Amino acid sequence: MSSARSVPAQIPVRSELAENVSSADYPLSGESIVCFAGEDWWYHHPHSKNHILKRLAKHNRVLFVNSITMGLPSIGNPDFFHKIRRKLRSYLRWLRKAPEGLWVMTPINVPMYGSAAIRALNRLLLTVQLRLVMFLLNLRQPIVWVAIQRLPTS
Repeated sequence: MSSARSVPAQIPVRSELAENVSSADYPLSGESIVCFAGEDWWYHHPHSKNHILKRLAKHNRVLFVNSITMGLPSIGNPDFFHKIRRKLRSYLRWLRKAPEGLWVMTPINVPMYGSAAIRALNRLLLTVQLRLVMFLLNLRQPIVWVAIQRLPTS
């Protein structure tokens, strides 16, 4: 398993953040930031947003919300079982503190989106999990960052 820390019963966010918050040289300090990303923090090569979030985490409370997959990969895909295993491992981590100082959450959902009932269930699951994590991490009035990666055109 990775060196990431699991969620403790009580999360000492304020004391950890208090050491790093005040910096006259840093333009954004003491804020709550929630980033919804198009990839999984644990399994993708770092993008520019990852590097920016690592820096922001030194002076702010940062939550990186891993991608909510939009469906299962095709069973004909050569990486089918690898992708399923990787996503299941990410689900098992649910909420962890990354070594870089930010928190990473993998929302648990039902990876089927053809049914309106399942989509409604997934909305409810995401809302409940996000509110719980924001409460646990004391994220108040967050700056919301939606980072969607554009697919290459052919």
